[in-house]
Amino acid sequence: MTGAFAVGTTLALTAAALGGEGYGTILPPAYRALVMLPSLAGLAAVLLVWRRGS
Repeated sequence: MTGAFAVGTTLALTAAALGGEGYGTILPPAYRALVMLPSLAGLAAVLLVWRRGS
């Protein structure tokens, strides 16, 4: 679960930080925020799993 969260977060951050040749970033700022939402849901799931395990 934690590994999947780490991979998903890494992919989301990579997508948000991609740059293009003719402009600063490929994705507009609003879309970058939307890309991060699944990572926040994953963080909540990881925290719930960790708390239940304790």
